[in-house]
Amino acid sequence: NVSKDTEATERYRQALINLLGFIKWEQWFADTFVEKEYQTKLIVRVPSPVSADFITKHYRTKIEQELGKSLEFKLFGVKSLANAMKN
Repeated sequence: NVSKDTEATERYRQALINLLGFIKWEQWFADTFVEKEYQTKLIVRVPSPVSADFITKHYRTKIEQELGKSLEFKLFGVKSLANAMKN
């Protein structure tokens, strides 16, 4: 079960809305959340590889500069998918 850092997710959400605007946030980031926040990095859960790829290509550098932290993307349910593929 993946935990959510509610406070970090809210800060991340507000920063993205301020940086990119509500429409872009809603389109690409509404289904994302911060799993864990470190001093220099955020672990962000995303719903699909397509989302992670698009965010990386179009927004990652801008977001990292704005937040002053690196982003690491993980997919929802990756552990269960990886275990299922082993069988």
